[in-house]
Amino acid sequence: MKIVEIIPHLTSGGAERFTVDLCNELAERHEVWLLLFFPLENIKLHFLLPEVSEKVHVLSLNKHKGFDLGVVWTIRTTIKNISPDIVHCHINSLEYVALARLLGKNNCRWYYTVHSDARYDAGQGFVNRIRRYAIRHRLFTPVTISDESLRSFRDFYGYDTPMITNGRKTPTIPLKGGRKSPFKGDLEGLVLVSLARFSQVKRQDMLARIAKRLESEGYNFKLQFVGQHQDKKMYDAVMKAINKAPSTLGEGRGGASIEIVGEVNNPLDYLAEADAFCLCSSNEGMPISLIEAMAMGAVPVCTPVGGIVNVVNDGINGFLSDNITEEAYYRALKRFLDSPKDKIKEMSVQAVEAVKPYSMDECARKYEQMFLMHNS
Repeated sequence: MKIVEIIPHLTSGGAERFTVDLCNELAERHEVWLLLFFPLENIKLHFLLPEVSEKVHVLSLNKHKGFDLGVVWTIRTTIKNISPDIVHCHINSLEYVALARLLGKNNCRWYYTVHSDARYDAGQGFVNRIRRYAIRHRLFTPVTISDESLRSFRDFYGYDTPMITNGRKTPTIPLKGGRKSPFKGDLEGLVLVSLARFSQVKRQDMLARIAKRLESEGYNFKLQFVGQHQDKKMYDAVMKAINKAPSTLGEGRGGASIEIVGEVNNPLDYLAEADAFCLCSSNEGMPISLIEAMAMGAVPVCTPVGGIVNVVNDGINGFLSDNITEEAYYRALKRFLDSPKDKIKEMSVQAVEAVKPYSMDECARKYEQMFLMHNS
């Protein structure tokens, strides 16, 4: 098959990392083209580009900033020239690809992966109208990524659609075993890692406030925020929480430290040394970072949103808060910190086992089967 994958950029987000892994895996057996909106020279927007396999044909549509109607025609012309069997788009490429789809007929099949809750994914304003039209009129075959994702799609659009659980290409590494690492430092306490781009949905400021509260109660841990922080409002809120004087929270008896690591090209190294993976999102699809963390043996401490509830079994392979409030997540993180070391080790093993079905090998195979079935 000849497959075209379309995504605006390759920053270090979950959908972008998923797209890179999927392209690489499919390119082992098919001709794969990856269309990116922005110039390839823009390293900041294409952070993950070096991870794309040489077997993948990469093209830039050279989009300008803001809404660029010319990209619609460029997409249409490029797809016509490539003449693929499959066009598969992701996140904010949908509205542009939908308009290109309406410009004329062709024989390829069109797909769109819904990377978050369907209502949230639909966006607002003009984008919302285009996306809802494209999906309601079945210009694309939507693909959901978890049981909860499918449920949200069914509730919002009123019909069923394929569901393929997310996958991640992760290396096999030894579980925690006393290895010294520059990512853990000299701290003897537990290491907590938050791996996500700073955003209002991920709520890193809430996690920082909770960490300071637990520090004041005497807990000993290191919290690392790993991920890009282009959202200045969220970054400032996190810094404000971190720098809050201990006297306003208690006596500050704990040995906690909080570090903003930023965007890195080796996030799995941090997860491999983490005791816990902290994700307190208000909304999710099926987080790639969660799959990465559990595959590395980090015990997840998460809010019960999206596909998280389909893989995290509270008290068995991780901890789920009762709801998405700050107080509920504080209690969940406190439960983790109060757990005996042997219990954490046992849950780490269970976490690794729980995400074995979420491999990119399996995920790509299911996409491949769907593409072949619809193309026959």
